[in-house]
Amino acid sequence: MKKNSTLWDLVFYVAIPLVIWHMRDKIGLTDYMAMVISAGIGIVYGLYMFSKQKKLNVFGTFILADLIITMLITVFSGSAMNLLWNNVYYTYVLAGVYFVSILIKKPLMLYMALDLFAIDPERRARILPIFHTKKVKLLFVVFTLSIVMKEILSALLQGYLITQYGVNAYDKGILLKQGMNIAFMVITFILVMLIMKEAGKHMSEEEREKFFGS
Repeated sequence: MKKNSTLWDLVFYVAIPLVIWHMRDKIGLTDYMAMVISAGIGIVYGLYMFSKQKKLNVFGTFILADLIITMLITVFSGSAMNLLWNNVYYTYVLAGVYFVSILIKKPLMLYMALDLFAIDPERRARILPIFHTKKVKLLFVVFTLSIVMKEILSALLQGYLITQYGVNAYDKGILLKQGMNIAFMVITFILVMLIMKEAGKHMSEEEREKFFGS
């Protein structure tokens, strides 16, 4: 299921936008309309995936808010260049949200992970104190901070592409973002393994199997 989801993500967030962008002249689309249609398809797909979750937890709420804001940015930007720059600014805002969550000592990745690992209230009540132990929480802070750095780097690179290529930075930005996501998967894997290992120290063997087993 996870592999299928990743494949469809690539189709809707990378392949389809690139095809529409490179075919825009042949099918009579302006640069801006090609971007709007591509974003619209991605938003509809994102809403469909969200509807399958049927949960307004921290993770679900964050995803839904991101989809709504992306939709508003797309609709109200008014031009291709404005849309590109607004996406850069929004990336900085996302980095800021993650960073503020660290400052207020509620790293977002901790609560998103809690939603994924602890579906029912009983699990949540058991695992929340473990996630708040000193070493585990520190790892979640590092995890959240790494996302802050990724978002800032992404915004900087996308801004550079726009200044160099103008609206033609659109397809390059898609490939850049996807490449960074793939590279970040390695960091994510390492941090998740460290978190699971540290959290597992506070659990019995039966609990480790229950929470982290397949």
